[in-house]
Amino acid sequence: MNLAPKILFYLAIFLIGCWLAILTASIFWGLEFVNPSIKDNYAKFYLVALPISILFTLLKTHKRHFPIWKKIAVLFTTIVVSMLGFIVSFLLLFSGMCSYTTQKVLFKNKIDSNIKIIVQEMECGAYDSGPPAIGIFKVTNFSQIFRLSTSIDTAKIDLKEWKKV
Repeated sequence: MNLAPKILFYLAIFLIGCWLAILTASIFWGLEFVNPSIKDNYAKFYLVALPISILFTLLKTHKRHFPIWKKIAVLFTTIVVSMLGFIVSFLLLFSGMCSYTTQKVLFKNKIDSNIKIIVQEMECGAYDSGPPAIGIFKVTNFSQIFRLSTSIDTAKIDLKEWKKV
């Protein structure tokens, strides 16, 4: 039995799962990359890796003995997921043109120094002629790669938990 196709299939499933997990976490929970260059490298990698992964899963799941309806369902699902993957990867690749930059740390959590309230500016460089959009965010760095970021109103925070920087 040839082991290489199985390894490629499970690697492809793993990569698709990672992509879906990071995408879901960034949309619903505010997960973001700490460093913009890591985000750019991630987007470039998945722009190439995701369609190839989907192709490997299609090759493994497509069987000759499947009924015609199942072949069509597998093909349709593969095309839809591939298109979604291309669109999202493309958007991730070009979302680096406009990005938030941390301007100032306002508060640090007294208990956990990895939790901060910061001021960020959304700038688009040469593509933007207006002033930057300013936002105040609570960020929690939980690794050197990822952090959680949520918008916060500083008027509603408990100053007993925060130390002004």
